Order: sequence, then structure tokens, then C-alpha cells
Amino acid sequence: MIEATFLHNPSGKDMFCHCPSIFETQSGALMVVWYVYPEDEHSGATLVLAKKKHNYWSLAL
Repeated sequence: MIEATFLHNPSGKDMFCHCPSIFETQSGALMVVWYVYPEDEHSGATLVLAKKKHNYWSLAL
């Protein structure tokens, strides 16, 4: 089964993003991690983690 979902950067964070990775935990949960950054990606970058639970994605900063 293939599923497509768009995950937004967290509110108040910069608009650029890069390097998404998706993985499945041992318990079967899907998680995605990527980093967001201001125009200069070498300073001010933040990792974002999202977890899928009950068919909904939630962000954990």
C-alpha cells in the first residue's frame, strides 16, 4: 500500500527544509525526521520529528 501525506514545517519555524528520513520503530510506528533552517542553512537549523499515531501525524520538537 502506498500513501502520500504532506507534512508542514512547524508553525513559527523557518520555511526551508532538507534531508527527510522515514523509519519504522520496532513497535510498528512510522516516524519522519527532517531539519528546517533559515536562508543560511549552516546556522539556526532545527531537527523536526513527526510520529504517525492512529492515522494522524503529530510533530514533536
